[in-house]
Amino acid sequence: MQDLSLFDVLGPVMIGPSSSHTAGATRIGWLARQIIGAPPAAITLRFEPGLMHTYKGHGTDAGLVAGLLGHREDDPFIRSALATAKAAGLGPAVEPLAAAGPRNRMECDVLTVNGDRRRVLGVSVGGGNVIIAQIDDIETHLDGSSGGLLLQHDGTAADQGVLAELGRRGFWVDAMREGRSLSGPASKGGHCTRGLTFVPGPVAPDQAQMARLVSEHASQGLREARWVPGLRDLRLNPADRQALFASGADYLRLAQGQAQALPSIAVQYEQGLTGRSAESIRAEARELLEVMREAVKTGLEQPLRLMAGFVPGDDGKRVWARAADGKALVGSRFAQAIARSLAVAEVNASMGKVVAAPTAGSCGVLPGVVLTVAERTGAPDVRIVDALLIAAAVGAIVGRVASFSGSVGGCQGEVGIAAGMAAAAAAYLGQGDGDAIFHAAAMAMKNLIGLACDPAAGPVEVPCIKRNVGGVSIALSAAEMALAGVRSAIPFDEVILALKNAQDLLHEDLRDNTLGGLGSTPTAAQLKQRWECMCR
Repeated sequence: MQDLSLFDVLGPVMIGPSSSHTAGATRIGWLARQIIGAPPAAITLRFEPGLMHTYKGHGTDAGLVAGLLGHREDDPFIRSALATAKAAGLGPAVEPLAAAGPRNRMECDVLTVNGDRRRVLGVSVGGGNVIIAQIDDIETHLDGSSGGLLLQHDGTAADQGVLAELGRRGFWVDAMREGRSLSGPASKGGHCTRGLTFVPGPVAPDQAQMARLVSEHASQGLREARWVPGLRDLRLNPADRQALFASGADYLRLAQGQAQALPSIAVQYEQGLTGRSAESIRAEARELLEVMREAVKTGLEQPLRLMAGFVPGDDGKRVWARAADGKALVGSRFAQAIARSLAVAEVNASMGKVVAAPTAGSCGVLPGVVLTVAERTGAPDVRIVDALLIAAAVGAIVGRVASFSGSVGGCQGEVGIAAGMAAAAAAYLGQGDGDAIFHAAAMAMKNLIGLACDPAAGPVEVPCIKRNVGGVSIALSAAEMALAGVRSAIPFDEVILALKNAQDLLHEDLRDNTLGGLGSTPTAAQLKQRWECMCR
């Protein structure tokens, strides 16, 4: 189990359509570029079998290439990355990965402009979070959450004198004993001509310091010391990070049932895990709120062009107009929540900018619920931010046990967890106490356990966009019940265990490979054929 930052759950800000396969791919490509240290001259991408079915529709190849060219997951350049690479003669070639392993594996095989060749294998673990699992033939476990020095040397482990000096400079040499060393011999086949060692560090040294390090230890085989930045600025030694809570029961005990204490406890959790200030944590949550609002505005006001066009891309506008005309069957507020959810999911499917909460595939659930309930209750922005922090804390608790990735554990990990987060936020905005907030989350997730990830074809369109609306409906229903005093017979923390059990039992064909469920229907077969023709 791994303690997650609130912003591992509420974020990243990204270009759609998939947090695992677009944002995660971009992070892997970007980290690979930092590790490789030079621009590419030719790119080959390799995907595990499940991704070979869906990478085009999710923009996974575009994300990897954008990252390799130095761009991040919220950069609109992702949309044109493949055309840019092709025009420059970089490729990419695409091949299947031969070796067996976990889902969501992707490899960048890069020939650089300097004539070097390196392979970087990454695993997208859900919500845009990644692990670098292999560099050339050396197994690694780098999560991109902090920076460090990549030492290149003559085929063996770096001299102990180098490591001792780095330890004196504040680097976490002890962390190497926890499996973070990349030491390994030069490999055959021309990939890795020098050994590698990665030493995590709290602060990047300047270029002069690194140059002196190389000069002083060149006789011992050290050839290069290069800083590889992480994706977040986590300034604490991993051994010093402290998670304030690990379960819903822990969280409630700390709050002693007082809902007003829950946001500050979430902030304290993030401080203990990352060392950040309370001001920066709240500021980032406020920025995410603004991205959510902008995505709703774009989806309701701007024409959208979805990647495949399997659905028209204006369904959010249609529902919003019906609500404005007073025709909604069960009230305009509910219809507006539906419209907002559709709008954000449609922006995501058109490669627009969204907040993954906890994934891009479920990005419409939280804003659809929170923005509508906040409008209904007249909540100021500071309280809406508090609601988002509570939602992120709920997601972080679930994410310690269950996967956010649809290709790992089905859409119950995407829309299902998003509904639990949204229900908790709605109950908070509705003046519920801590008990009501966690019962709302439990009831929402209970109603989506077993939900398959069964796209009709590669793009994140069918059924993904409308499935966000299902999450909104269940989240609002759960919050209403909890605020009325209805309680879940199965406690929140046990619902998480049930969700994980269902993920483990879910059939492989129901894990985002277009083979089962809705993906097995005759109409899905037609959509797949149409998509394949578009990709030729």
